Amino acid sequence: MQQNDTSNRPEADTIIDFRYLEGRDAASKTVEEPEIRPCLIWNVRAIEALQLVAVLPILSGATGARVAISPAERAALGLDDTADVVFEEANVFLWPGNPTTDR
Repeated sequence: MQQNDTSNRPEADTIIDFRYLEGRDAASKTVEEPEIRPCLIWNVRAIEALQLVAVLPILSGATGARVAISPAERAALGLDDTADVVFEEANVFLWPGNPTTDR
């Protein structure tokens, strides 16, 4: 009998550490490894057994479309006072692992 394994499923509104590739870096031919930064899981879409995830970066001193993070959340996450969730770009990827079965 197969059971759903929820131990490795992404959840929207969760903050994770992620190797976020910024748009300006993607255009560069010299990018070696994206920087690990905190990101907000903005959306999760299940497509059969796959999990398609969209993350938004949390950046300090960001300009443009952004949403502030409360001072209490910033302190709990160890972020500086100018860190905000940036909505100008996102990374979309398939969540790693096999989220479908646990035998």
